[in-house]
Amino acid sequence: IIPTRDPELLFWSKFDEIYHPKYKIIISNLQNLTIAEDKLIFSETLQKHGHSAIQTYNNFTDKLPSKFVVKERIPTGNNKTKVFYKNVFSKNLIAEYDNPIFQPFIEGDEISIDAYGSFNSENIFLICRYRTHIQNGESFVTKTFSNPAIEKQAYEILSILNLKGPIMLQGILDRK
Repeated sequence: IIPTRDPELLFWSKFDEIYHPKYKIIISNLQNLTIAEDKLIFSETLQKHGHSAIQTYNNFTDKLPSKFVVKERIPTGNNKTKVFYKNVFSKNLIAEYDNPIFQPFIEGDEISIDAYGSFNSENIFLICRYRTHIQNGESFVTKTFSNPAIEKQAYEILSILNLKGPIMLQGILDRK
């Protein structure tokens, strides 16, 4: 069994813990999936291991720049990502969020890294894509590219999290 949709991952991970080894499911363990899914914990985990990650806060803070992004800490399927400016922000504007996080707005090229990790997570295959046309958080037009530095960092991140099966990382390439 190879789960391919985010909403299925936690289900299959729990199923694997109960029924392993009766079924072969290419799925990461529940703890690692939880880290990957939770944007705040994911950012903290990457930073702890020396990787660049967008600074993420679970509350509105003065540390945010004048332009910032609010999104759900754990995605629910419907994209609620919104850009705000400090000088016009009020907490009423985010009443629809269950568990909002706050991140600086980063100018740059949005990318996706599609990967596949084997059962033992030792064999990881990946491809990088520029997300050139995005609608409601979904990319409709992409362009593949190769960048050894980004690919190396992606391998390291996937190894830290010991992820298996189909995986997708997203990032922003900024001037740095």
